[in-house]
Amino acid sequence: YIYSNTIFGGHSLSAVSSGIFTNGDAAPHVVNNIIVAGLGSTPLTTYGFNQFAANPPTRFLHNLLLCVEPSAVPYRDNGWGMDYLNENDIDNFLTGGVPDPNYAGYRVSFGENPSDYFVDFVPGDTEGEFFGENWRLSGGGSGSVRSMGYDLAVDPWHPFSRDRAGNNRTVPWSVGAYEY
Repeated sequence: YIYSNTIFGGHSLSAVSSGIFTNGDAAPHVVNNIIVAGLGSTPLTTYGFNQFAANPPTRFLHNLLLCVEPSAVPYRDNGWGMDYLNENDIDNFLTGGVPDPNYAGYRVSFGENPSDYFVDFVPGDTEGEFFGENWRLSGGGSGSVRSMGYDLAVDPWHPFSRDRAGNNRTVPWSVGAYEY
């Protein structure tokens, strides 16, 4: 289960960086996450969710995929070699075009800066400095991030009701590791 996290694809010395990378038979539940595809001129390509696994996620809902770099891809299916660049394409790939409550996504436009969303995020930080960032939502960025989260307190798979800091989540839930 990958629930209510803030995930940063980071920097890599290779040509590819991924916020979440699946392989083999992995089919995780990916719910309520903020996934930053990565920053910087290296790597050449950054992915929010990179599906190298044979199967798509079991559930993929209420995730914010931040794609900052022009080459960033919110969702990659390596099995078919396809990049899905917007919410409709991701939903159609995951559901075959048939609405399914287990799959609903959200992606901000390209070029929107993560620093608009978080209390303390400085683009281009090193990996070591990354851990000192304050990933709490600042109230900036897309307003729906503060209220588009899935209420995991009633989730049949893995219920919980607190954020990373131990604060109670409130309805409507925020996306990411911290409640706004």
